[in-house]
Amino acid sequence: MDLTCPISARKGYDAKLVGKWKLVKSESVFMNRNAEDYSCNKIIYDFRSDGTLVITSDIDKYIGSKPGTYQYKFTKTSLYEGGSQSYMLQVNQRSVACGISEGVMNLDDSPVDGPILYLVRL
Repeated sequence: MDLTCPISARKGYDAKLVGKWKLVKSESVFMNRNAEDYSCNKIIYDFRSDGTLVITSDIDKYIGSKPGTYQYKFTKTSLYEGGSQSYMLQVNQRSVACGISEGVMNLDDSPVDGPILYLVRL
């Protein structure tokens, strides 16, 4: 992944979501195709073992969930039939396809014209 500020992802068990993740990139693949690089910013998704997600950010405008505290569920379920993502992440009542490999997570909402978010494990 080409990033302005390269980041080394901390490797871990692919089925483990708990911990801090940094949003590094987003892509819109349908209407208004574009990619945004957030690698130089501090947009942190802190997934806690009690099912709480705390998001913090050093910028106001970015693609992704806004700063705040949310409830989440992470399950080994493919959200879309035939999809390449083997997990589902539900934040509050919104579900998104999720994949984790080599310390990089992607949240793929593109089947419903949403963005694809890329986060690295800290």
